[in-house]
Amino acid sequence: MHEMSNASPFPKGLPAYSAFVAGSVVFLIAIGALVTSHDAGMSVPDWPTSYGYNMFTFPIEKWVGPIRYEHVHRLVASGVGLLTVILAGWIWLKESRPRVRQAAVFAVGLVVLQGVVGGIRVVKAQQDYGIVHGTLAQLFLVTTGFLALVYTRNWIDVPQNGARLPRGWEQGIAFVTVLIFCQLVLGAVMRHQHAGLSIPDFPTVYGHYLPQVTKADLAHINAARVAAGGTRTSLLQIYLQVAHRAMALVIFSGIVACLLAVLRCRQSPPRLRLLCGVWTILVCIQVALGMTVIWTQKNTLVTTAHVVTGALLLLVGSHLTALVIRWRRAEAGR
Repeated sequence: MHEMSNASPFPKGLPAYSAFVAGSVVFLIAIGALVTSHDAGMSVPDWPTSYGYNMFTFPIEKWVGPIRYEHVHRLVASGVGLLTVILAGWIWLKESRPRVRQAAVFAVGLVVLQGVVGGIRVVKAQQDYGIVHGTLAQLFLVTTGFLALVYTRNWIDVPQNGARLPRGWEQGIAFVTVLIFCQLVLGAVMRHQHAGLSIPDFPTVYGHYLPQVTKADLAHINAARVAAGGTRTSLLQIYLQVAHRAMALVIFSGIVACLLAVLRCRQSPPRLRLLCGVWTILVCIQVALGMTVIWTQKNTLVTTAHVVTGALLLLVGSHLTALVIRWRRAEAGR
């Protein structure tokens, strides 16, 4: 079954452009991660201006220190917004599939909302808006990733060789993808509450494999942190990081289980095995980066790579979810 077998071929350039837009969102997430890693989120205290200048005429000689990261983030975000509007307009002019057109409009709505929330975060100077801003970025990536996916042969050429996965495993893949999204939200909460190093050791938690930090322990921990020139932490921040570690283990196990299920299913197409293999490689890299973030005391490049790899995990998971559901429906309709 081919959803567009009776439709015109894809407009020349649209598949490549949609993939480029999705890639630009990954780049924007990387720049945003650098802003947070360098604690540069409020280095430009006004919005939509930059120190009173029009954002696009802010003198380059003033791009110094943390200001550089925040201002470049604003410029890249504006560029990505423009690219998204162009993509949506192109799709509405050339696309006949209602869901694709709706997804294009949704992408524009998301990028506008993300920009507004980012601006409010600056004006209000409140960290909670930064968490919402980061969450919207992940939803925006999934949406633009979907717009790129529907212009690939993976989407158009539905396999004809029977079952794609053992029954029920499309729900398993979707569940793991949702867990990844929740993990990214939890990571955003940790980053914006500066809880990333509330636990300075790994794989232990203040020397224990099972977390057992009490209020009395917390007083000694904070005294030692302040003496070392660090900031105080809280039990909430410590257990947020414990939850983040536990969720990482569940996600890792789930992705490996998905890969093994695909490999055991003789009728699963090679492209599905390839995507699951990429997913597994990414989660292994992500786990290694997470440990390295702690061991390097939040090295900015390692932390940024950790954020970007998490976004790529969500992107691959959303692609797998969409493809398997589509293929299963096509199979049921034959």
